[in-house]
Amino acid sequence: MASGSGTGPELCLCQTDGVIECAAAMDDTIMSKNMKNDHLAYNVPDNANLILNTSTDSTLECPSYEALRSDRRRRTRESMQAVDSRLAASVLPKVDNLTREERAAIVLQKHFRGHLARKAYINLLWAQFDQEEGKELTCVVAQETVITKELIEEAKRLKKALKQVEEGELLVEKSPAAVSSDISHELQKGLLQQFPQTSDMNELQEGLLQQFLQK
Repeated sequence: MASGSGTGPELCLCQTDGVIECAAAMDDTIMSKNMKNDHLAYNVPDNANLILNTSTDSTLECPSYEALRSDRRRRTRESMQAVDSRLAASVLPKVDNLTREERAAIVLQKHFRGHLARKAYINLLWAQFDQEEGKELTCVVAQETVITKELIEEAKRLKKALKQVEEGELLVEKSPAAVSSDISHELQKGLLQQFPQTSDMNELQEGLLQQFLQK
């Protein structure tokens, strides 16, 4: 019993020591994990000493200027796009990732669309030319119509004037003897009406002459 009772406390002590050692080991593990997390949180690289040692940095001894320019362009593009995307799109050159076939297709489409645009422009010019020519032709026809009417009126006036001239010439062409005979015939008719008892015109004329001489 004594030995069994002695064995019990010793076993409990050994178990207690094992628990303490396990707890200590767990604490060490937790602390190491926390330190590692803190190390990752601050983004401290493992080769910080090598990076700070510029005397042995090969990238500074032989820098890649093309890589530096590309990085600078990338940062400038990102900054401008963050400030104003439209300004960045209008100022910054676009990255051409097209193949030769795609660029050739774009050039062909550009030339073909230009050909179609020029053809449409020429058709529009012809349509405008035809419209203006039609207007000018209408104006010319209207002017010619007015001129034709004026010429017709002038011809009518000339015809009327010529007719009047012809009538005047016909009147002038009559001889004075014919005019005087017409007048004397009218006088004879008047005298016969005044002296109906005289039938001979010669006697009437002689009588009138004697009467005139007596006066």
